[in-house]
Amino acid sequence: PPMEKYVDNLLESTAAKNWHLFYKRNQNKFYKDRHYLHVAFPGICNLPTPDTADAKPSLLVGFGCGVGNALFPLAELDPHLNIIGLDFADEAIAIFRQHNMYDGDRIQAYVQDLVHQPLVPEVAKVAGCVDKVLCLFCLSAIRPEKMHVVIHKAVQLLKPGGKFFFRDYTRGDHAQIRFGTTKKISDNFYVRQDGTRVRCACILYTNVLCTYCYSGGYYRPISSRWRN
Repeated sequence: PPMEKYVDNLLESTAAKNWHLFYKRNQNKFYKDRHYLHVAFPGICNLPTPDTADAKPSLLVGFGCGVGNALFPLAELDPHLNIIGLDFADEAIAIFRQHNMYDGDRIQAYVQDLVHQPLVPEVAKVAGCVDKVLCLFCLSAIRPEKMHVVIHKAVQLLKPGGKFFFRDYTRGDHAQIRFGTTKKISDNFYVRQDGTRVRCACILYTNVLCTYCYSGGYYRPISSRWRN
């Protein structure tokens, strides 16, 4: 059965702290660098070719960037890609800034609570100018009724014709089966032993994401692919 409401509220109020402690404990050794994203998301960066030698710079903002396992491989592939990483775990951003590619100019990172706080000034100033937003296994850590807040921030940032890339869990994933029933917060929403949370039905929310964009006047087609 779902957890008591007060436990759910406690997990919500301590979410940033739990992720901070997760990264303090694991540093940059838990997740592997994601060198496949240029294949999974065509167009997320420009691969070096003679035709892209004089390519124009583009700006990508990564939601829930962690320590940069997704963003730094993209920066390596595309020297014209400017990056801003956002995460609400202080320790994650501290580790991100220690990477040898981080320079605070082409690659920047900021502590950002995407649900409860407005965009930090350094990010708010590029609203409407961002080419791409990457949301990788981020929505699954957010309460379903708060997902629209994150989507709205992505829409705020993207310029006309910009792209929103996201990848996450779906219902029936091995991750969900592993959780069983004792760690269930609500339907398809679970808590790990360290207090971090995950929702295993985000892919089912593609139509909901379209609705958010459409209802706000920001509709753009979304391409979805599932992998069993």
